[in-house]
Amino acid sequence: MPPLEGTIRRAVIKELRRRGVYHIPYPAGPYARRGVPDLLACIGGRFVGIELKRPGAEPSPHQLLEHGRIEAAGGSVFVVRSVADLVQIGLE
Repeated sequence: MPPLEGTIRRAVIKELRRRGVYHIPYPAGPYARRGVPDLLACIGGRFVGIELKRPGAEPSPHQLLEHGRIEAAGGSVFVVRSVADLVQIGLE
């Protein structure tokens, strides 16, 4: 059974903290903007959105729209399914 998104979230946040990466979880709820990545971070002086997903899950249309907006503004967005995926963000 693939790990739950909450399990992935805790592991990724723990690793970001361990590495001293500035990050903030984006809260879900009725007043939150739909599609914003789960974690917002500053890595190497650049804005990075981290979308957490279970293995096999894909971003929703609202998420893809927000990802495009972030990238158009010069930021980056990564879909992360495990701590190992943090390598793609440039943490190694």
